[in-house]
Amino acid sequence: MLSGNIHKYMEHTYPENHWALDSTKEGTCVAFIKANDKYNYALKLNPTDKRGYRALVTYVGMDDADIQSTFNRQYTLREQKGLSSVTTLMVEIYKKLGLPIVQTAQAGNNAHSLDEFGITQIGNTKEPSMLHTHIWGRGNPKQEYIPGIPLEGPKPGEMFDMMAKTPTVPGNERKMPWDPKQLEKGLEIFKKTLHEYANSSEFRQEFGKALKVNIWKPGNLFEKANQLNFSRKDKFILGLSASVGLFALTNNLLSTSTSIASPFTPPKP
Repeated sequence: MLSGNIHKYMEHTYPENHWALDSTKEGTCVAFIKANDKYNYALKLNPTDKRGYRALVTYVGMDDADIQSTFNRQYTLREQKGLSSVTTLMVEIYKKLGLPIVQTAQAGNNAHSLDEFGITQIGNTKEPSMLHTHIWGRGNPKQEYIPGIPLEGPKPGEMFDMMAKTPTVPGNERKMPWDPKQLEKGLEIFKKTLHEYANSSEFRQEFGKALKVNIWKPGNLFEKANQLNFSRKDKFILGLSASVGLFALTNNLLSTSTSIASPFTPPKP
């Protein structure tokens, strides 16, 4: 019989086109948030399921870090506290949207398994284990807390099945992908609400200088990167290919106010 804490982290380098390496690739990115002037987190709407206006907060590393260095490992207390702070911020944003119930989960089930020897495996070749939180709202599934977008999902009192594999519970039968127009509207509302809250006295009182919020603004990153003469490297920084470069990333971030600086450090020459 096995005894003690027996687990193993996957050692694997993920291919350049893997979705986990680019927080903006799927077109659902809302913002990048820095905690304690050091730890960066990507906020995006869940690209595969709009039920509950689902969102993800994912740790993407420190400035100039290879994002693959954040995969399949233990996380420091400060990295975890940063995630908790950003998640708390997002719970407040859902409340600002009028959601009566906000739920969160730090799961990662798709990257976890138990092998034939009883050893817990963390991370696999298909999906890395990442420090992240799922967030979703609960209320009347038919109500449009965001105009034009019904909340969807199960009724309050039922468990929210993130994998949507419970056919006996309405709202848990399947995931619901975003309609392009609804996604555009959802991104607009989340960005606007986050921008306004990050500039409020309440935000300053509750978070002080612990969090710096930068709203993501899409643009032609590769064109801008080429103008800055960035070379292509097999490295990924803050969820974006280094061929994009952090200057390009910064140019596509709309700071919540002029007093809040970009959280990103330009790459070393």
